[in-house]
Amino acid sequence: MMRVMFDSDNLDVIKKLDGVAPLLATYSDLVPSGSLSLKRSVLVLIDRGTGDPSAKASIADVESGALTAAGLPDWLNKKHAAGVHFITVYCSRDRLPDVDAAIAAADLSVSVWRWVATLDGTVFMDKYAATQSQSAAMLGVHADGSWVRAEGWHPTGASPGN
Repeated sequence: MMRVMFDSDNLDVIKKLDGVAPLLATYSDLVPSGSLSLKRSVLVLIDRGTGDPSAKASIADVESGALTAAGLPDWLNKKHAAGVHFITVYCSRDRLPDVDAAIAAADLSVSVWRWVATLDGTVFMDKYAATQSQSAAMLGVHADGSWVRAEGWHPTGASPGN
């Protein structure tokens, strides 16, 4: 069963979307405690390379101005050693080869999920946990929209921030 996830760098938008989608995502440095008072949605935290104060971010954001593929092995191994669940790399389709090479270099004993941005309406990218296919302009709200295909990725009822 596919689920919807919205991500935004605006916490007021995240709070307004509580319950609209089962999963909401934002940057860890915007949520120093690692949790927001959401009643119906699971919060997923993203590390964009500007700090992860709660150490609960499970997603590495690999794009311009954020983390780099070259830095992924260290990030992945640190998160795995800390027991962070649902370790994921977010990137665009064009960065996938570099991301996949970096994940292989990390030589982890656990799987690393991928959340791939298309922002062109493409939804069905079968081998990835999630596909970000709708931009804020397409949605008409300050958030991007993703389709989550992997049922085991941040299942409903998981602890927020994990």
